[in-house]
Amino acid sequence: MTFLAIILLIQQPQNVYISSLSLVIANFALKKYDFAITDYNKAIQFNPLSANIYLNRANAHYNTKQFLEAITDYGKALELDPKLAPAAYGRGNANTNLTNFRDAIKDYTLAITINPKFIQAYIGRGN
Repeated sequence: MTFLAIILLIQQPQNVYISSLSLVIANFALKKYDFAITDYNKAIQFNPLSANIYLNRANAHYNTKQFLEAITDYGKALELDPKLAPAAYGRGNANTNLTNFRDAIKDYTLAITINPKFIQAYIGRGN
């Protein structure tokens, strides 16, 4: 990296954030989830209060079968945005994969409470 590039990054840190998000979207779409997780880590450094970043990193963890990490990130997403039904649903799926069925039912029920039209949550709870 050149000196000028370093100066520009210092002056405009949002450019790094935008670049990180572009990379993560590409990596997730290409199913390069390990790279996506690394990129989400960088995005969180720039915006640690974004529930959607935690939700998306949780989805990447879920897709790599890192269910405990996914549960942690889904929980953080819900902490930041208690109305984020996909986070409750995702946590329910992760709990199901870990055979934590009581917790999964609670998560699916929470997703339904947040969004009564969330059909997948009904299906998850029914399974």
